[in-house]
Amino acid sequence: MPEALTQPAPDQTFQPLELCLAAYARGFQAAAQSGQTRFRCERTGDRAFKNVMPPLTTTQNIADFIACVTGGMLCGAILYREGKQLLSAAHIAHSVVREHVRSHKRKPEPISPSPLPE
Repeated sequence: MPEALTQPAPDQTFQPLELCLAAYARGFQAAAQSGQTRFRCERTGDRAFKNVMPPLTTTQNIADFIACVTGGMLCGAILYREGKQLLSAAHIAHSVVREHVRSHKRKPEPISPSPLPE
């Protein structure tokens, strides 16, 4: 794994990405210690990376998810094709969350009483 991704700059913290990278390292190490091939170690690390990615439930989680996907693409834990699909899912989730927030911020229009029949 590239050193630049495992050691963020001192003034920057990317906690979700750090968690994903740490999960990748643990998965890779566990597979290596059990005697797996390098390919199997990488696939085990890839799965571990993806398993700790944040759910697409809030605006912050979506931003963190995007950070993990792009970081994963850069370090090779997520292939380009899969990354495109995951980023598309994040885009859709963001649209849904944004619309949900908007619909709850709108004040209901006052209901004007209808005239009573005479």
